[in-house]
Amino acid sequence: MKKNILKIFVIISLVMLISTFAISAKAVSTSLDPDYQVKTTVKNFLTYLESGSYSALTYIDSHNSELYSTAQDRLYTYDDIKYEIKKVNHKGDTYEVEAKISAEGTNWSISGLTAKFDVQYVNGSYRITDTDFFKITSPEHIAGMAVGIVAIVFIVIGAIFVGIVIVIIIVVVIVVKKNKKK
Repeated sequence: MKKNILKIFVIISLVMLISTFAISAKAVSTSLDPDYQVKTTVKNFLTYLESGSYSALTYIDSHNSELYSTAQDRLYTYDDIKYEIKKVNHKGDTYEVEAKISAEGTNWSISGLTAKFDVQYVNGSYRITDTDFFKITSPEHIAGMAVGIVAIVFIVIGAIFVGIVIVIIIVVVIVVKKNKKK
């Protein structure tokens, strides 16, 4: 009986030991995967940006002073940011990350736009070297999209109105011609 318990204990211990090694090997291989690290960089940046934390700035390449300054200026303008990483493309030493973005702030909201983040390995860690995220969430861009939508609506309404006027003119001309023949 004691031998059976000892055998079961040894088997359970071996299974646990092998499982621990397998799980830690998977964790190490995932954390070393550049695509995983690049995605994590973008995710962490957006998460910290949403919360208004200065930690967001640690994910920006400090050599890009314009991007760093923009990130600093826009740090507290986001009430909510939702994102979904769609694609990671590797071009040379740059990873281009495409993310579908929904964001909102005071008196504005966008949804379903794709933001691009260029990420490079800089000084021992992955950093965002360029992005159009701040452009597509800027008040100017949002206003431009609204003006574009309004313009399209007016063009469609104008085309319908012109079409109706043309149909009315044709009907009037046909009726007048028929009345003249009588």
